[in-house]
Amino acid sequence: MADLTILEGQGRDVKRYVLIGSFLGGLLGATAALLLYPQPSENRLKTITDIQRDLFRPVRNKFREMVEHIGDSLIKAIDDAAASAAADKLYAEDEDPDLRD
Repeated sequence: MADLTILEGQGRDVKRYVLIGSFLGGLLGATAALLLYPQPSENRLKTITDIQRDLFRPVRNKFREMVEHIGDSLIKAIDDAAASAAADKLYAEDEDPDLRD
């Protein structure tokens, strides 16, 4: 039963990575198409500025939020693991007198 739960979690992660990869690939493709389309240099500069303002900044901000969330989750997981390990050690010492210092 636990193996099925692990596989479901991995499937959800794969779907998330595919979605993020598709979005970023589409974003890069659209940007390349706009930049490679023949146009005067003044229009190209305006296009680049619009792309940066409308697309890259929100994506960059979301990426920063995601990294911050992952960092917070990682710190919490490490703290929880340390607390669990300490509790297990105390429990083991109570059960087995040979483990006491």
